[in-house]
Amino acid sequence: MKSKSWLAASCLLMMMACADAALLVGGTRVIFDQQHAQATVQISNSGQRPLLAQMWIDRGNEGARLDEIDVPFAITPTVVRLEPGKGQTVRVLQIANGMPADRESLFWFNALEVPPRAEQAHGGQIMEFALRTRMKLFYRPRACE
Repeated sequence: MKSKSWLAASCLLMMMACADAALLVGGTRVIFDQQHAQATVQISNSGQRPLLAQMWIDRGNEGARLDEIDVPFAITPTVVRLEPGKGQTVRVLQIANGMPADRESLFWFNALEVPPRAEQAHGGQIMEFALRTRMKLFYRPRACE
């Protein structure tokens, strides 16, 4: 029984792939209080190469295209280039009203890490991934504070 567990664990370890995520998003959630004009999110590049970060907010539909998303928030800047070891403050602004005043509303903050193109090594094949970080954004009206 013990050898079967060890064998299963070994097989899982052999199947693990390496990922090089360099975009760090500060915090585990964003809370947008109605009484404040904005919320801020810290992003930084912990990698060794520059990267592009694209941010947007949605209502939870992961498959929605960016031009189809209708949310009462805007992010500035929406796309930023981050040099290695550098950071940026991203602002979330409310641009529309009409949300419930008696309860919190849930949205999703998305940050997409777009790595630079890798140089091909002697005609070899390269697979690149753009990694997305999602975290909850809560809109908190004055009545809930």
